[in-house]
Amino acid sequence: MDILIIQSIRQWIKTSAEHHGPWLKALQDPKIGKALYYLHHSPEKPWTIATLGKAVGMSRTAFSLRFTELVGIAPIGYLTSWRMNLAELRIQNGERVNLDFIESLGYRSESSFRRAFKK
Repeated sequence: MDILIIQSIRQWIKTSAEHHGPWLKALQDPKIGKALYYLHHSPEKPWTIATLGKAVGMSRTAFSLRFTELVGIAPIGYLTSWRMNLAELRIQNGERVNLDFIESLGYRSESSFRRAFKK
């Protein structure tokens, strides 16, 4: 039964990606999907367009253009948004905002985190 459900979901994603906006296309792209994986699983890293491009085997320019085309937002803007979503969820779950919390989201100082969070 599990395999049938998984295969059904895969087929649905393949055949209906155009109805779900650019996000599914981005996930299906081998290089941009890999970059999204890195951003989601390691938001604390000091990612730049150069380091992300290198991680997925693309030049800075090609990576930035392709990411923006597929995701609809520039890579660093996406990373900031992802970090802020994580912060909001963790705060709502009662986590205290301290240096460990801030560093786990990729910020090196409380002031830089607070500025980003206020935006």
